[in-house]
Amino acid sequence: MSSYVRPFVLPARLLPGIQIVIGVAILIALALSMFDVYEIRLPNFLQKNLKGRSGPVGAIIMGLLMGFAAAPCAGALVGAIAFKVAEARSVPLGIGMFALVGIGMVL
Repeated sequence: MSSYVRPFVLPARLLPGIQIVIGVAILIALALSMFDVYEIRLPNFLQKNLKGRSGPVGAIIMGLLMGFAAAPCAGALVGAIAFKVAEARSVPLGIGMFALVGIGMVL
């Protein structure tokens, strides 16, 4: 490792502890935001551009943003269900499982 980089690299034994501290700090910050201690907002230039977007264009933009945000959370679940349904080769089972996931997401 280069002598220029070495001072900035943490020892391996300290890395897991720092990751836990950073993760807990992020969770606490997000929890305080949910309790209205402060508000997380979009930057002003994004708010100006998105203000007044209604109708089909607004719906498409919101759908794309929701898909982008939900993909990491729901992707593994949807993939596992798809594999299970494909393995069982049962259309009613697939409809039922995906309907239950949809109901769970709504609740």
